[in-house]
Amino acid sequence: EIRKQNYVLLVEGQTDFLRLYEKGFKNVLATSGTAFSSKHANALSKYTNRVILTYDSDNAGINAAIRTGYILMQNGFEVRVLDLGDGLDPGEYFKLKDNNKHTFKLLIKNSVHPINFIIHKKNILSLGASDRSKFLNECIEEVKLVKDLIVRNDLIKRLSSELGVVESEVMKRFETLKLRGTCY
Repeated sequence: EIRKQNYVLLVEGQTDFLRLYEKGFKNVLATSGTAFSSKHANALSKYTNRVILTYDSDNAGINAAIRTGYILMQNGFEVRVLDLGDGLDPGEYFKLKDNNKHTFKLLIKNSVHPINFIIHKKNILSLGASDRSKFLNECIEEVKLVKDLIVRNDLIKRLSSELGVVESEVMKRFETLKLRGTCY
């Protein structure tokens, strides 16, 4: 089903997997609590290069989505993050009266790029200049690990656009950090 749909809904646990499968989303896979790694990405790449992270929307799930999103992008995946909102997990989502297969499909359709997700969920734009600068450097450290030049350049453009930083400044930092090989 993952090959047929050409994307996978990646969830944290077996209960989330079962709930989505029960609701008709057969292209779902659970990491079952293990930290997602490049090894998992390599195995998954045999089926698709498109992932929609459907993790819990609590702090742990948000942080796991950020880590997993970077790993997937570093391994050449097209990644989006689905936001369930209100601290819900996929199992709890369907327990609410107004939520159903149709509303979940809308969430899939409206899933966002991991960079946008991080900026929104971590309220980066509301931080002071120093913290935004630190965030940019942290992102660049992750982007440096992306092997594909086109994907890497797209991430740099996205960071520039979303943070309102001139792209040449982001590139300058990228080159500086690349030469040093260290974090700020």
